[in-house]
Amino acid sequence: MAIIKHSSKFDDTPGPYKAYTEDGMILFRIVRADGERSYTVMTATAGKDAGTLSPYPDKERLMAAAMKAFANQCASPRGKFDRNGIPYVQLYDLNDPTEIQSSIETTATALGLSAAKIEWIDVAAQNEAKDLWREFSVGDEFSDEPAYLSDGLWVNSDGSFSTR
Repeated sequence: MAIIKHSSKFDDTPGPYKAYTEDGMILFRIVRADGERSYTVMTATAGKDAGTLSPYPDKERLMAAAMKAFANQCASPRGKFDRNGIPYVQLYDLNDPTEIQSSIETTATALGLSAAKIEWIDVAAQNEAKDLWREFSVGDEFSDEPAYLSDGLWVNSDGSFSTR
């Protein structure tokens, strides 16, 4: 199991997180662009904000394990290179935090890394927010439109909140 905590690497992006294991290996960075409902997960190339954590040393093995673990969630992972020419994978349009968490766990297990406690999104709170959306949404059940709550606050179908 991987630990998922807030990351300071992407200060301009709300909700950046890092996923790492008790073995001291940082595996992923998780970002969600302002106003977006989906997440982007990237294999980590450097420790940077992780302090004593090190990136997983075998980048090719990490990328292969990640693409396999996220195959059902991300139809088109993109291979990229960071500023130092180190390869990494970006997995786009991921919507379900529980599935993201599960895929990170699958990746860690495939790499033979130890289990650790998950700390990132309060899934119960998100499910309650989704229930609010279902209760207050106008239109058919297949509509993705935000539902107005009060004082300019809207709840989105994925359980996130926005203001207008």
